[in-house]
Amino acid sequence: MGASVGRAPAAALVVVLAVTGLAVAVLFLPERPGLDQALVANLSALVSSATAAGCGIWRAVHSAGRRRRAWSALGAALTCWAVGDAIWAWLDATGRDPFPSVADVAYLAFGPLACAGVLLLFDRGGRVHRLQDLLDGMATSGALVLVSWATALGAAVRAAEASQPLASAVSVAYPVLDVLIAVLAVLALARAPAGRPRLPLTLLVAGLVLNSVADSGFVYLTATEGYEPGTALDVVWSLGLGCLALAALLDRHRGDVRPAAVGVREAIVPSGGLLPYVPIGIALAVVIVTEFIGGQPSPAEEVGVLALVLLLLLRQYLTLRENALLAARLAAREEELHHQAFHDALTGLANQALFRERLEHALELHARDRRPLAVVYLDLDDFKLVNDTLGHAAGDELLVRVSERINAAVRTGDTVARLGGDEFAVLLGTADGAGPAGEHCAERIAEALRTPIDVAGRPVRARVSAGTVQLGPQDPAMSADQVLTSADQAMYARKPRMRGA
Repeated sequence: MGASVGRAPAAALVVVLAVTGLAVAVLFLPERPGLDQALVANLSALVSSATAAGCGIWRAVHSAGRRRRAWSALGAALTCWAVGDAIWAWLDATGRDPFPSVADVAYLAFGPLACAGVLLLFDRGGRVHRLQDLLDGMATSGALVLVSWATALGAAVRAAEASQPLASAVSVAYPVLDVLIAVLAVLALARAPAGRPRLPLTLLVAGLVLNSVADSGFVYLTATEGYEPGTALDVVWSLGLGCLALAALLDRHRGDVRPAAVGVREAIVPSGGLLPYVPIGIALAVVIVTEFIGGQPSPAEEVGVLALVLLLLLRQYLTLRENALLAARLAAREEELHHQAFHDALTGLANQALFRERLEHALELHARDRRPLAVVYLDLDDFKLVNDTLGHAAGDELLVRVSERINAAVRTGDTVARLGGDEFAVLLGTADGAGPAGEHCAERIAEALRTPIDVAGRPVRARVSAGTVQLGPQDPAMSADQVLTSADQAMYARKPRMRGA
């Protein structure tokens, strides 16, 4: 992901570093009479978020494909955050700080847009993988928030906002989105393809995680009436936004990021491993312990547990479906590779390897059970002349048409093979009528080739020379090499007579 630091716009990097450093530095100014520390902190946050939003939008403009869509979502998310900072600074400066306010609408819009950007930017390929990543993030973040709600965060929010249901809902929405963003970001870092520059990705993940930590901490401190402007949370916010701005500047890859190829073993393992299971198990354990010690889970907690179980079941269904599709693709690929290994690429007939394997098996049956067999060895006459006069493409077409006629002239159980070049062979397993099986087969093939074949717009009469080997029940056993050599010799011995046919 991206290029080296030296290739990034140096001036923009310096500006971002300077702005981030200044935004952090002003938070440590000593208190002076007439200095509004809250206003300083708000303006510092606004400058940091506006800088990050500008960098994100700039990166979207200078990207392409899915990457442009990803950075468009991230840039829009950072813009929403900057708008929220501006509204919050104005409300705080005018002495009006209702909760929830219009600023919360902008802040909450950051979450879905940031999640969409992360899922698009680090796509592992296919809608199923994207949905699995989203379900992993939702299940893990939901479980962590449920644990927090059953312990410290829930107690603080309920104590501070018990009389305001809407405020309680907004207070819960913040940590839910924060944990979801952080989980998806960490997943993206863990599943990033190997061999790519990791600095921009690391900065992006660090920025999202720092922003989520500061945001959740703000909700907790606000609920417990312990937040003071200019504290460590504001420093974390500024650093997080600075990391996001730097990530946008350093991400120099213009096109889509394609997932690296994975092995079969990796593909079968459910994506994310045990990630969604551990926090869900913890959440369920917390709820069970709460009931065991006499506590009563709230309806919201019970609904949350049910939602987690449903998410887990949906994820398992997707994993099983993905593995079933993968197994089907692997089986089809294995069949395709097997066909390629034992069949001629041009004609689709059996190749020399498959023919020899079946011939050896037939010879074993002859030696053991005295089963008769016959081999017909065929050579296409004057094939070089066709190549020289009509071209190699016409020669290939002639070989395909000849193979089709040979295949149509034999029985279903016989094996027709192209041994190489213009040489073919037929393996017959049993006697054919009253006469020798090989001779009958050679006559049928010669008859099938009497009609001229249309090749490159010209009629071509294909002729073959055939040699046969017949092994009856009383004949001694032979090896595959002996059979093929005898059939080849018989074919060459009959060439003059066949040409005159």
